[in-house]
Amino acid sequence: MGPDDANPLGNVHGGIILQMIAEAGYICATKYCNSEESRGLPGNEACSASLARAERTDFLQPMYVGEFAKVTAEVTYTSQHSLEVQVLVYAENIMEGQQRLTNKAYLWYVPESINEFPDSKVMKVPPLFHDSPESEQQGRLRYERQKSDRDRGKGVKHSQVDSKFSNFMIETEEPYTVLFSQSMLAHFVVPSDCTPNGYVREIGRASCRERV
Repeated sequence: MGPDDANPLGNVHGGIILQMIAEAGYICATKYCNSEESRGLPGNEACSASLARAERTDFLQPMYVGEFAKVTAEVTYTSQHSLEVQVLVYAENIMEGQQRLTNKAYLWYVPESINEFPDSKVMKVPPLFHDSPESEQQGRLRYERQKSDRDRGKGVKHSQVDSKFSNFMIETEEPYTVLFSQSMLAHFVVPSDCTPNGYVREIGRASCRERV
């Protein structure tokens, strides 16, 4: 990792690490969903994995400029139309041969046909064979938990979101308050922000082709 990857404190910027996590998860999920076993399922065709949910991302330790970043990704659970990918990020000092676990993330992907974009058909996901019944049970519990959270989120009305956003934009002249410290970033989406299947990196459901 170089100086251009650093934040003001001199550590590797969290956004750089998040991008590596998203890219590793995408590669792992897309390869799994285009395996021979997947192509053999009825109705399946070439697909690209779209990020549907970033379940959890832990920043365990900082990564420093000059360290080598190593990212691993593994499919840890599958449902009929989605799959969970665990991504681990390590920082390695190649001079001293030391390696540290810096980040751990769980991401959920949905495989979509590349032939019908943007109204893509969701493909079926081949089942994952677990090492033990306990591992499968833990994965099923994580799946049910995130599915329940997503279902609750679908019930939120736009008016509720707009109301919260309006409150966020309230101006105040009183310093050192919560409202005083709030800010907003506006960013124009460009092609370099997008994944190969046309979605904004790390957001997943917003289409670059529709917004650029």
